[in-house]
Amino acid sequence: MLTRAEQDACIGYKFNLWSILRSDPDKQAEILQKFVTTGIYSIDEARNKLDMSPCDGGDVHMIPGNYIKLTEIGAYTDKAKGGDADAAN
Repeated sequence: MLTRAEQDACIGYKFNLWSILRSDPDKQAEILQKFVTTGIYSIDEARNKLDMSPCDGGDVHMIPGNYIKLTEIGAYTDKAKGGDADAAN
């Protein structure tokens, strides 16, 4: 427990989730993959969690470039086929 003075100084506890996940490499890999593919972590940040050295170009955050709104799917597929969605209207 924290003393009143520690609480007033905004001192608190932080649990290290990664130390818990080290016992389950499959779960750790699954989480790291999700974090990298959604842009939360760069590749190098994920590698750091695994105690691996950085790699060339690994300090960039990336996300899939094909995220579109459901309401825009028709226009997207028309353009992908080489058509113009607005020309039909």
